[in-house]
Amino acid sequence: MEGVKPPKGLILSGPNQNYSKFKQMFLIYIDAAGLTKCEENRKIAIFLNAAGEEAVEVYNTFQSKIDTLEGLIQAFQNYIEPRKTLILNTYEFLKTKQFDGESIDHFITRLKILAKKCELENLEDRMITMLIILGVKENEIKECLLREADLNMAKAINIARQVEKGKLHMSKLQENENVLTIKKESVINCNRCGKQHALRACPAFRRKCAICLKYNHFASQCRNKKDTTNSRKKVMAVQEQSDCSSEDEVVLSNKESRVTTRSGRIIRTPIKLKDYIS
Repeated sequence: MEGVKPPKGLILSGPNQNYSKFKQMFLIYIDAAGLTKCEENRKIAIFLNAAGEEAVEVYNTFQSKIDTLEGLIQAFQNYIEPRKTLILNTYEFLKTKQFDGESIDHFITRLKILAKKCELENLEDRMITMLIILGVKENEIKECLLREADLNMAKAINIARQVEKGKLHMSKLQENENVLTIKKESVINCNRCGKQHALRACPAFRRKCAICLKYNHFASQCRNKKDTTNSRKKVMAVQEQSDCSSEDEVVLSNKESRVTTRSGRIIRTPIKLKDYIS
């Protein structure tokens, strides 16, 4: 039919791949041009002429003989599908990053598995090396790799492992230091039992004081002990003074009182002078 033209330019690879659209437009052309009943060899020739040089080169790689347009369309379809998968696999490989908490060995294993699906051939080691640098989490590893001359995959893996091992060792040392610090800080000088012990491990807990009869401290640490002792001293002093007669000699000073009894015994008491002037 005059004025009806076949589509031009079949693109089989890259982001502009257009096989599905080209196939649809070519089948429309065959119907519109009245070529549905023509010989299959002619349809194949028209398809390849419209598709272009890249399609012809791909056609020449097909090992089985193709006798129909339907067979040719299916052959190109089979060629396109793996290419799509290859592009997706390559995309997944190139965007691979180390996960949080993922070890270097696990990260490199993922890279190697994805690389095998990308048909990188001689470029595989170099691409894995580059993605180790780009995808590793630790900046310290990146810096060490970038400083290395003649870096290859084996060197990159070894360096990354050594840096990771060193950081793990330092982390464990820091944890041990923190544990020791916590243990050291948890030992206190207790004013309830008079001893050193861990926090919340006082032996006086729930124990009854023999002086004030209250709980949670020993008598040796009782706050009422001093007041009780002073009261006892004052009581004893008053009792001794009451034993003295009026004829006993009393000597007063600013520091103490001294009483000499008839028997000649001298009593000294730490009572201030003002205590007698009242």
